[in-house]
Amino acid sequence: MTYQAGDYKIEVCREFARLCEQHTGGRLVLKHYYCGDVYPSYRDMTVALMAQEAEVLYVGDSVPEGLGVREAVIPRTPYFGVDWDTRVKNHKLIYSDPEAGGKIKSLLRDKGAVHLISTPCAPVVFVINTKAETEKALGKVKVRTPNVSVYVKVAKAAFLSPTPLAYSEAPMALKTGVVDGLLTDSQSLVTARFWELGADHFISNLTPFGAFYAFYVSTTVWDEKLPTDIREIVENKVMPEIYAWAVDRNRKDLAEGLEIIKENMVIYEIPPSVLKTIKERAATTIHPDFEAINPEIFAAMKRICGF
Repeated sequence: MTYQAGDYKIEVCREFARLCEQHTGGRLVLKHYYCGDVYPSYRDMTVALMAQEAEVLYVGDSVPEGLGVREAVIPRTPYFGVDWDTRVKNHKLIYSDPEAGGKIKSLLRDKGAVHLISTPCAPVVFVINTKAETEKALGKVKVRTPNVSVYVKVAKAAFLSPTPLAYSEAPMALKTGVVDGLLTDSQSLVTARFWELGADHFISNLTPFGAFYAFYVSTTVWDEKLPTDIREIVENKVMPEIYAWAVDRNRKDLAEGLEIIKENMVIYEIPPSVLKTIKERAATTIHPDFEAINPEIFAAMKRICGF
């Protein structure tokens, strides 16, 4: 099992492995490795899974978009102002929904990946090196985004200038002034201490969506190598328990992380009028895009989340 970096992600993988071994009486033992120890990047290890070379991964569930399976990605429609617990609940409902989740899982399976379960990581946030509250001020801010269309679009909706860069390039880009800030999840913000690199202003009410990480297993392993009773144990015992464990751990980490952010960053809010405009811009640019890609999934999301 290979995973992306981060204390929370490491602990989730360890607990997942522990539960697999415990519930199967030692018949299913998972060894886990950090992505960089086996593959150059998370994209490479996801490609390896779809090629049936890797066996189990724990990566962001937006990864398929970068691999050409864009229609299998949950439309990360901005829910500015929606609390984190509601986002977590909605995310789970989407994946358990026969129309939305069923279609997503089917599309991924066609590419060689079985989606087991997604767990919450953290709200995605904007951190920058100055206090920008107006449309004009925001327009002067260059932010690092992943090279994924929805992240680029949400930055543009917020009047910011997106600069797609690999996550590993973000620290140097901040140091050298290539970017003025970045779009990241709050867990990574705390782990990397981006305020020490200059991005020390936290926009607390501009949290467009959340980061969720998922366990994927290759279809070869799931369909051919695992006995039926082991698959049933993973589905009926391991997955519900790892989800509950991850949610509890996530709440604890977020609370502790917020205290660290308060101690080290300037926390402020964008005025309601500007935030309203950003939400409208995001909806008009992101909603039609995802609706065109997969209308069935989009319709199910509207029904579940009520946007």
